Amino acid sequence: MLTFVRALRRHGGNTATLVTLVATSALLALCGALLAGGVTDRVPAQRYAAAQVVVGGTDTATVRREGRARDVDLPGPRPLVPEDLDAVRSRVGPSATVVADIAVPTAVGATGRWRPVTAHGWSSHVLGPLRLVSGAPPAKPDEVVIDESLEIPSGGRIQVLTPDGPRDLAVVGTVALSDRAAPRVPAVYLIDAAVEPLARRGSAVHYAAIGVVLGPDRAPDEVADELRGVLPRERVRVETGAARSRVEFPDIAGARTDLQSLSGSLIAIVVLVTLVVVGSTVALALARRRADLAVLRAIGATPRQTVRLVVTETATVGLFGGLLGLVPAALLIPLAGGLMRSVGLLPDGFPLTLGLLPAVAAVALTTLIAAATGWGAGRRTAAMSPVVALRTAAVSDDARSGRGTPLVGALLSLVGLGAGVLPLFVDGIVGVAVAGGGGLLLAAGAALLCRPIVGMLVRPVAWRLMRSTAPHRWLAGAGMVGQTTRMAAGVAPMVLMIGISLAQVLLPASLAGAAGRQAAAGLRVDDAVTAVHGLPATAGSVPVARQAVVGVTTVLDGPETFPYVATGWRGPAAPVFDLALRPGSAWDPSRALDADEAVLGDLAAATLGVGVGQRVELVLADGAVVTRRVVGVYERGLGLGDVLLDYDTLVMHRTVGDSAGDSADLLLALRSDRTAWGERVPAADAFGAGGSAVDAGIAASTIPLFGLFAFIAVAVANSLLLSVTGRADTFAALRRIGADRGQLTRSLTVEAVTTVAVAVLLGTATVVVPMATVAYRLSGTPWPSVPAWFYLTVVGSVSVVAMAAVLLPGRLVVRQGLDG
Repeated sequence: MLTFVRALRRHGGNTATLVTLVATSALLALCGALLAGGVTDRVPAQRYAAAQVVVGGTDTATVRREGRARDVDLPGPRPLVPEDLDAVRSRVGPSATVVADIAVPTAVGATGRWRPVTAHGWSSHVLGPLRLVSGAPPAKPDEVVIDESLEIPSGGRIQVLTPDGPRDLAVVGTVALSDRAAPRVPAVYLIDAAVEPLARRGSAVHYAAIGVVLGPDRAPDEVADELRGVLPRERVRVETGAARSRVEFPDIAGARTDLQSLSGSLIAIVVLVTLVVVGSTVALALARRRADLAVLRAIGATPRQTVRLVVTETATVGLFGGLLGLVPAALLIPLAGGLMRSVGLLPDGFPLTLGLLPAVAAVALTTLIAAATGWGAGRRTAAMSPVVALRTAAVSDDARSGRGTPLVGALLSLVGLGAGVLPLFVDGIVGVAVAGGGGLLLAAGAALLCRPIVGMLVRPVAWRLMRSTAPHRWLAGAGMVGQTTRMAAGVAPMVLMIGISLAQVLLPASLAGAAGRQAAAGLRVDDAVTAVHGLPATAGSVPVARQAVVGVTTVLDGPETFPYVATGWRGPAAPVFDLALRPGSAWDPSRALDADEAVLGDLAAATLGVGVGQRVELVLADGAVVTRRVVGVYERGLGLGDVLLDYDTLVMHRTVGDSAGDSADLLLALRSDRTAWGERVPAADAFGAGGSAVDAGIAASTIPLFGLFAFIAVAVANSLLLSVTGRADTFAALRRIGADRGQLTRSLTVEAVTTVAVAVLLGTATVVVPMATVAYRLSGTPWPSVPAWFYLTVVGSVSVVAMAAVLLPGRLVVRQGLDG
């Protein structure tokens, strides 16, 4: 450790900058891996591997207003209909085999031991192709063939769950993929006539996909182009090659779309944070070399030559650091993938690896960031006259701050403050969402304004300490006077970490907290039954269907869309829900909703700009665009569902992979009878608004940013470590004139506590306004819903890292001052 401290003291700036740039490269490589995972197909097809062309439903819909169109994402792919099957058969020719695949989520087993599977028709086994391992194909409605991975031998009997209840079937055979690989989703195979009723919506059977096994006379791309020309592109997609897995695995395709959105927003945050952090580190490193650069100016070097020298150095260090950063990135990326899978942000089996393109981009961006920050810091240093630079280097590390950084920081802060107060003036979710982004802008603005703010906060503390009679306090105060650059370099990343952490969890924690309170007040039953598959209705229960829908409104003569959760149930609402309908509602909860009626939550009604008696446009899960007459507005939409519709509408418009037929997504239990299938849970948990909802929301929001938080932690430690080691000569001089090691160590402790206190105060203050306004809009009280444990964890982590980065090397530097 002492050797490292001495090396850092000798090579100070470049060593500290290198560490920061290594972390920058690793973080950018992680972002690149997320983006690459969203745009490449890395999961091969399994059950469709033998089909050269696969036809599936699209997972987007288009809404229009005043001639303008907007695409919206659906929760899953649309199902295909018999007309699509007829169109495919008419185009591929007689030499091709066309098979419509039915995929119905269900469960097999016995009471209390249900295992989720997907039910298919036996005719689809040729698309794998699947190999019959034992037994024979199914020939009767009460026979089934199952995946070998289920480990149920032929000759036994199992139960398959259907919308009408369990069906007892004889296992007549087992199958496996041709390469004996374990399937991502276990399956069972019935005769086609037995599985079709499970996939029927109204009078039509819905298919998950259509596979085409071509003869030797047709090329897959040629056939695919022909099919794209005759099938409706707005709802049907045709895939070949590696893209076939997008149809087979909708969860993988959905994760890819989510990763594209996540990585896009994350990269923007990461670039902003790295510019601030690397910039502060480079500024601190150059402050230590100000005397050397001043000498160069004094002997004739021009400002342009000085800037070129600094840019060349930082770019070289950036290139080297970018290459070194790929090593920790290769370890960090699989860890990030595992954490994201653990909270459901990525499906099982989704690979996240470091490819060549993300690696090259990370190195290039790291080099560019290093050069840009070196240019900015070099310009400020080169602009000083040699005499002023030499004088300030002797007594202080403070140079006059450039105008650009404070102006940008002030602008970000003003915009963030305006966004933060928006919930007080704008109804609906728009003001709440904008306030969350305002918190990020306030944190970034505060980090850029750290030098003047830290100086304003620290200066009174320093003068007060210098009036103390205790030697260590006087030394601490003297050490802080005129050292704004050094302290700001350590405070800025801590402000970012605290501010971004709180801003990131502000919306999910606030929404989950409000949803929990509303669900607790709005549910008149205590328990519910849930399962990953559909549930048949039972006596003493109310079946409930839930799905993601999109509300459509008009903004600036164009369509604007908002995602919501729709809830439907059989029968009247009064026995199971206390909706808290607002005055003026035209619906009586003692009756069921009609097919043309809808009830909106208050936030949804305000956002969409509709009221009782008006019509609301909705995009249902399968892409169907419908309008419904609003018959009520209620106050518990976050907890029970933003949109209430009739049950039949929701079950008739499900996506591929949703529950079979008219089975329920959950059952509200009116009695305490033990259920034969599914899991009995508190009713609020079934609606996603239970006691763990806040923690789950925080985990889902912060885990994608854990690499960013690790980077900021490294930056905090690096900046403070560089600050301490840069004062080794000062400590040595103090030791020679009589200061003992204890006094110096205690003075460092006072400085570290002051630095941490300023960072915590500033980081917390940046998000106070949006936290209070969001809480007020959602709950009527300004007290934020961010849990105390999360706030204390963030503050405690930052404090521990900062104190360790100051005190551990500080003790060695103080001892070094005595030894040499």
